[in-house]
Amino acid sequence: MGALDQSPNALFHKDGVDGDALLLRDVAPELGLALRMSAMGLAEGDRNDDGVPDYLISHLGAPYVFVSDPSGVHVDAGTGLGLTYDIQPRIIG
Repeated sequence: MGALDQSPNALFHKDGVDGDALLLRDVAPELGLALRMSAMGLAEGDRNDDGVPDYLISHLGAPYVFVSDPSGVHVDAGTGLGLTYDIQPRIIG
């Protein structure tokens, strides 16, 4: 996941083992998830019951819910699910 430097997100899948080394491959670009954001967390599930993992990514704003489309690319469905981020500044004191 990207840090505060807004680097693109990375999502690593196991791609085998070489001796004692675990081989990982960044699949974020091919899934449409290599976004520049201050990501903080990731949850995986299957929101649309198509057998392909869908992802919720939390960051400094409304969470993104990326649901797989028939081509295997993920599209943001968070706004359509009512996930918004609306904080009004408040003066305390």
